Amino acid sequence: MAGKPCLVIGGGKIACRKIRDLVDCGAVVTVVAENTLPEVDRLAENGTVRLFRRRFEPGDVRGMTMVIAATDDDAVNTSVSGYARAEGIPVNAVDNISASDFISGAVVRRGPLQIAVSTSGCSPLIAGSIRRELEERFDESFGAYIELAGELRTYILSAECGRSEKDDALRWI
Repeated sequence: MAGKPCLVIGGGKIACRKIRDLVDCGAVVTVVAENTLPEVDRLAENGTVRLFRRRFEPGDVRGMTMVIAATDDDAVNTSVSGYARAEGIPVNAVDNISASDFISGAVVRRGPLQIAVSTSGCSPLIAGSIRRELEERFDESFGAYIELAGELRTYILSAECGRSEKDDALRWI
């Protein structure tokens, strides 16, 4: 999604998580919401996202690569979905699989490690619960561990030794 224009409708907790994910991917994010969490406000203030503090308007979807409808109003999310689909733009209406063209799972990121959990839209609550368990199991330091393992692997592969010695060493990382 790097460099692609993406739209998020909503400024609450779920929308904020989706906004962060898009920003992390390098997307050019526009947010339309009447009310926003302080984190969304900060992202707008520092120019990371473009924020329009108002209700959704049908023209908001034009020119977007992807749309996420993440309000707490299912009627609004369904409406956003209809307008995006009419423009041929993939849309995710959170918690409404029938109004979505794709599902985004709950993701744990620890450096280069990414663990995604999906219930195929059946229960976002359960997916979120599993994500929280994984976040506890794999704390922030796990990313550094994975990076070190990658460095060791690169070193082993570049070593001047036979294939069997390399295979033996690589089994440990």
